[in-house]
Amino acid sequence: MNALKSLSHLYTHAKLSVLALITLLGLAISNPAQAEQQCQLQLSESALDLGRFNRDQPVPVKGSNLLSLGKRTLNLSATCGANSIMALAFKGQQDHEQGYRFANNGVFVVKVIDAQLDGKPVRLRPLDPTEATASELFVQSGQALSPYVGASPAIGEYLTVQVEIEARIDRAGTRVRADEEWEGSGQFEVRMVNP
Repeated sequence: MNALKSLSHLYTHAKLSVLALITLLGLAISNPAQAEQQCQLQLSESALDLGRFNRDQPVPVKGSNLLSLGKRTLNLSATCGANSIMALAFKGQQDHEQGYRFANNGVFVVKVIDAQLDGKPVRLRPLDPTEATASELFVQSGQALSPYVGASPAIGEYLTVQVEIEARIDRAGTRVRADEEWEGSGQFEVRMVNP
């Protein structure tokens, strides 16, 4: 049982200024073995507008040679119709240890800020216990994250997650002479996991 939301494209239009927009689309997929129960996934916005920038507005990212085009937050909610362990993943073209391809010379990062299962706080951790857990959880491509209470996966019906998306570009990328379109893409997926 899967539910998908697509981050169809993140693009920037530039001519001495930059306009960035993230468009989000959705698709639900069910597992034939459990067709009576279907996971559904919703995002709070179908487009995240990062706004217009001139080449002097992006701010340096600490510990990096990239410039931030800003951070935007969206809310994700998922339900699988029955008490279950859910796994959340984001799939995209990974271009950096913690980022996804954005334009020819940038990345966008997806980070989990907060999560609740059935209205109670939970912590998202990699479903694979061999993967490390960080205090700031950057979502890596294809990595399945599940809600945990303590050391155990949490079972519930309704998962809500607050996600932060930040587009980053190198300084050379802000120097344009004509209109350009920069893109990045990926999709969220939620599925039920067998305990």
